[in-house]
Amino acid sequence: MKNSPDGQSNRWLIIFLIYADFTTNEKLPMIEKMKFMLNSMLGDIITTPINNQQARIFVIFNSIKYYPDVATSEVADKTAFYTFKNAADGTQNQIEDCEIIDNKEYYTQDGNGGNVLQRTVQLRAILEKTHVQDDEEILLITWDHGSSFGIFREGVRAAAVNNIRTEIYDRLEQYPFLKSFWDTATKKDKTLLENKLCGGSYTSIQVSNKLVKVENNRKNSAVINFHQKYDSKCYYDQQTEKITFITTGNAPAEELTLNQSGTIEQTHEAPSTNALVKSILEAKPGATEILKNTELDTALKEWLRNRNKKVGVLLMCNCWMMNLHTMYTLKNSVQCLVAPQGNIDYPGYNIKDILNYINRPAPGKTGTVGPAELAKICVETFDNNYSKAKAIMFNRDDPKVTERFKIFAVDLSKKTGTESNLDIQIKLLNDLVVLLNKELARPVAIERELKFFLKYIRAVCFEFSGRTTMMIDIVNWVKSINDATSQYTGRESRLTGVFRPPITDFLTSVSDEDKTLVLASTSGKKIYDIDGSSEISSVIALPPTGYSIFFPIIDCSNVVNLKDNILSDDLLKDFPDWKKFLNFINPEISNIFVSN
Repeated sequence: MKNSPDGQSNRWLIIFLIYADFTTNEKLPMIEKMKFMLNSMLGDIITTPINNQQARIFVIFNSIKYYPDVATSEVADKTAFYTFKNAADGTQNQIEDCEIIDNKEYYTQDGNGGNVLQRTVQLRAILEKTHVQDDEEILLITWDHGSSFGIFREGVRAAAVNNIRTEIYDRLEQYPFLKSFWDTATKKDKTLLENKLCGGSYTSIQVSNKLVKVENNRKNSAVINFHQKYDSKCYYDQQTEKITFITTGNAPAEELTLNQSGTIEQTHEAPSTNALVKSILEAKPGATEILKNTELDTALKEWLRNRNKKVGVLLMCNCWMMNLHTMYTLKNSVQCLVAPQGNIDYPGYNIKDILNYINRPAPGKTGTVGPAELAKICVETFDNNYSKAKAIMFNRDDPKVTERFKIFAVDLSKKTGTESNLDIQIKLLNDLVVLLNKELARPVAIERELKFFLKYIRAVCFEFSGRTTMMIDIVNWVKSINDATSQYTGRESRLTGVFRPPITDFLTSVSDEDKTLVLASTSGKKIYDIDGSSEISSVIALPPTGYSIFFPIIDCSNVVNLKDNILSDDLLKDFPDWKKFLNFINPEISNIFVSN
């Protein structure tokens, strides 16, 4: 690359992976607020001059999809790869080069004749273009939505008919930094700008391991709204390109009734308990896909396989990504992880102060900035004066918005002797779960009592993903078991003695200063105040610990975007006793672990 000549190795390699939807053949799913956030982050990159001897910066727009011409239905998929350098006057950074990468070679045919992007291969190939040096530390920043089990561009939602969305280049002058990036890309590839085949907006739906898109119109939006409300099952036929929704149960009077062709009819009588409501809609394949944790991990390990190193800091601007599943999957490819346990929104991370710290460490400090130190800086600058000022600029009605986000920095490389502290903690949690399973397998009277007790504590836990991926803080759940068992008397007091030793061992492992993975965390004082009200949205409102885990108490096998992620998750593969425990809690939960 132009900014990495032979013989020159800079201390930090900084990569921004904007895994956002720049799809131009649809109406842009990136809402205006996200454009605003992205423009702000890109502005910090440009206006914070880097020391060329201390850092190198790359920005990746991955990926841009469009129809290259009207004569073909084949979608082009390209990635914009930007190289930066300090401007000649030293006052800001500038785009030195923009390479447009054609991702066509990374597609292969699946068993049904469709084209599938090999995301691991594609991402590794792009990262290799940074030419990481042996003595460089790596800061990788990912940006856009999170799903607890991976990062993705756009969530599944039933968009209102009047929800107008526009192409990326529409009114782009309102976002000058984003416009600068986009203009640079279109100079390299005119088709990005000339494409006008915007056929409307879509709702993305994942059915098992297929991600499809349904056009937003009055009929389709009503159908999707109806079936989401009544938790319908859905199936996708790739040959006919149709998605089928089936709902059984009670739909109250005045609801929309949908016949088999998907036509909407108004009814004034409630269907009977066993009524079948079936709808079939056109659904096109090729919607933007999720980059799973396992795929990101594989791409990072293959990228660095000959360098004997990990990503020093992975800074995730993706909701819900601080959890045991992410930590466990990335432990061999990432040293320090910084991510939110719950949501993250504007103003996002303080990129300006993070870059400034890399360029100019604290007064009196000598040497270079290490991963653990930088990870803590990412957290400590999250709600400082600059971030607070930016938050007020974004939304004067909620100047303390950063208090709603609980961000953690954890050191996944921390060890006790030669053993990973994370592995030790999971083993201790497993010891407790094995004991719970043993107790749950006892005669039915005790089983029912214990099951009710454990389910009740889970039911009053805060769900960090808003009931989308059923993530709760497992440490606080265990603490609550401990607190509750101490209240038992008589026959039930046996539970106190049985559970207390493994509970104590686990809680000590995650809280002891020498054993905990946590390096730093934001205050997150309002994390339970998710809707801006003064009422706490959780009965158990203990301070979050960063240790979220997948813990449903009902069948969630039909939750969109979830099943395929669960089946690919490394932690759940290596933690069978947890799946056994969930089966004791509710046998229907096991449906999520069975392939369709």
